[in-house]
Amino acid sequence: MAVHFSKGWLAAMAGSFRPTHIKVRVLHTPTMGDGLMRTFRAPCLWVHMSYEAEVGRHRLHHRMCGTWDMVVIRPQQYYAVINYSTCIAITFGLSHSEQHVPPLSPVLCGQCEVCIRDPLGSQTAFPLTLGVGRVSGKSVTAVASTRRIVPAKRSRPPIDLTKPPKKRNNVGPRAELRQIVREVLNIDGLCKIPRIEWNKPPHPNVLKLALSVGSRTAIQQFCGLVRSRRDPSNDRIRIRCAGDLHARIGQQLNAIRLSRRRSSIEELMIRLSQYSLACEIERSKLGRIRSDPAVLDAIAKKARCSKAGLSRHTKLGNKWVRLCHGRGELMCFILLDSDNPFGVSSTAVHGLNETEIDDLRDLLGIDYVASLCASASAFFDSIEGISQDIEFAWELYDQPLDKLPEKEMLALMRPILPVNRNAYHPNHYPTWPRP
Repeated sequence: MAVHFSKGWLAAMAGSFRPTHIKVRVLHTPTMGDGLMRTFRAPCLWVHMSYEAEVGRHRLHHRMCGTWDMVVIRPQQYYAVINYSTCIAITFGLSHSEQHVPPLSPVLCGQCEVCIRDPLGSQTAFPLTLGVGRVSGKSVTAVASTRRIVPAKRSRPPIDLTKPPKKRNNVGPRAELRQIVREVLNIDGLCKIPRIEWNKPPHPNVLKLALSVGSRTAIQQFCGLVRSRRDPSNDRIRIRCAGDLHARIGQQLNAIRLSRRRSSIEELMIRLSQYSLACEIERSKLGRIRSDPAVLDAIAKKARCSKAGLSRHTKLGNKWVRLCHGRGELMCFILLDSDNPFGVSSTAVHGLNETEIDDLRDLLGIDYVASLCASASAFFDSIEGISQDIEFAWELYDQPLDKLPEKEMLALMRPILPVNRNAYHPNHYPTWPRP
């Protein structure tokens, strides 16, 4: 390696000084491999500067002298640093010409690699003086070494046992989630609390929505839906869609468009229509990534629905499909009225992203919610026309469910078989006399 500097630059830097030592320090960086680290181990190069009159420049001559690290920066010393790369830098030191010169042929100590031995073998720790010498017939610049300094450990103040220990700061997601649980239990002491993964805590709004599903308010909502379904004045009865795939999609869009949102049962029908619409569109893909936009536009036009409306209802339906995960009856227990004691909006699910929907589904994946969905499944079958209208045990015994323990409440929510009543069918037994 040869480094060239102009004579004017050295004259401007040195002034009345002369260059006495130039040291190259190789630093270890994470980008260097283990092999390079063992080879270099922060070596030092002893460098001598000579002047070449024919070219008018100074040339640096270097020689490897050891594998130890040394930095000499003294007060009132002129020095300059040039960075060659991220792991190699050169330091130039300038000192007075009358300073002491170390002995010739310095040899590093084999034990500490810091002290310099003279030719006679006696170990000497030279002061921080710089000079020019010759080693093995080559011109080098000798730099005196410093002893290794071990930094002193900082003393810690003694622990005062009389003072009480500091309370742990509970500010964070865990404290916020615990506060939400306490608030919900103050509203509904019988609310079912799901298991929370503290390593991956859910969003506070997601936890509040999950708690509202397992509350007695959601149970009362389900009972109200059953009564509304049996109300003779209710003209919003779900019609089972028939026909081919495109016809069923159009029928779902018409059902959403004609809904007036006058009651909770109509809000549930809209959710169910959006859920069924997303399922039908997913079937129309036929293994493709996307559905045919021309076909969907034709269906929307026939159903007198705009493209934006079709896209919005499909997006909401996909969220219901992702949340319910094959359990559409779960929509019966997600609050339909925003005026509830928990402050949960009826459109809270609409603003959730995919990660939050997955967290909500995990919170609702408990046996308690599965038992509720089993009861609501029979109710959904009667709405879809798959089965006949059924009754529940709580209707037979006429008991409110909001004050009962969990075990008794789940027992009363089970569907029961219809009661056989006496009926006269004259065509079945024509030989019998009439009553």
